[in-house]
Amino acid sequence: MLIDPISFLSGILTIYFKTKSADFYVFELQRQLDDVSDWGEVGQLFSSAGARGGQGNPSRMEREFTNVFRIVGLSMPPDAAEEMRDAQFKFEKGIGILSKATAGVRRDLPVEVDKNAIPLAKAGWEEGRQGINDFFKVMNDVSGVNEMRLIPPAGPKQLEEYGRSERRYVDLKKKIKLCQNRGGPTLCK
Repeated sequence: MLIDPISFLSGILTIYFKTKSADFYVFELQRQLDDVSDWGEVGQLFSSAGARGGQGNPSRMEREFTNVFRIVGLSMPPDAAEEMRDAQFKFEKGIGILSKATAGVRRDLPVEVDKNAIPLAKAGWEEGRQGINDFFKVMNDVSGVNEMRLIPPAGPKQLEEYGRSERRYVDLKKKIKLCQNRGGPTLCK
């Protein structure tokens, strides 16, 4: 039996984005932007560890979003790949704005934040959200399955419209940490 590679990839990405990245973007990153005292945590998302001359570990935003966008885009038909690349660039532009707005704020170091930085950071988050949604739309169109839920704009009904459980996301994070502490997926079964 032959498996359609695009449907297979769509299924894997659905699990990945629904359970990890998109939930992180809504449940964690957005809340961290609301509280300036958490901006040190946000700054850590954009720093890469041990990067000398381009080598080292990528930042969390690169690892969980940008690199995934690149890999998926390269495995798609040319028309879809171009649309995905545009969505990736839109996302990168948004998180670039967010990174610049939160730059200089460190954990446990009180710093006065420019009053324009908060709206700038939220605008960067919003542009990143639109890039993720554009990527998800292309994924849904190419795969023929409407599994990738779009992230609704920030507002009082956002979590209701998003339709995902924050409690389940937190439980998943705890299970992942527990698995990592036990030595990885092969040892934590």
